Amino acid sequence: MTREDRISLLQGIEGMPKVASVVAFQGAVVSPPRYFASDDAAATGGTGYASNLLLQFNYKGGELSWLQWHGSTCSGCAADRCLGGNTCAVSGQNDGDTEEPVMMAGCVGTDRHSAPFISGDPSLDIR
Repeated sequence: MTREDRISLLQGIEGMPKVASVVAFQGAVVSPPRYFASDDAAATGGTGYASNLLLQFNYKGGELSWLQWHGSTCSGCAADRCLGGNTCAVSGQNDGDTEEPVMMAGCVGTDRHSAPFISGDPSLDIR
């Protein structure tokens, strides 16, 4: 994703907050929303785009029971780079930020025989 692509994500309807969030779902199982881009600090608490997000798939008895976003907290970033109180963001401007956004997924839980499992690689890059 180029810098121009990231900026274009934030170009929306005139007068509306320029904010993007993501939700994952499978059938009736829905994750909580997570901000991943914002140009409106009043709406999200910070500006920029999330450099990484991790979605955890949780299984119970082989059935998907819930989805949860994990990743960086705001403890490692400036207050104006904290989206929604739970996602550290980079600016996306030409000020040295070169990270490409990454979304990863991991699985944990029990299979249909109630044996515990975790994905072989705790995160699978699904760019």
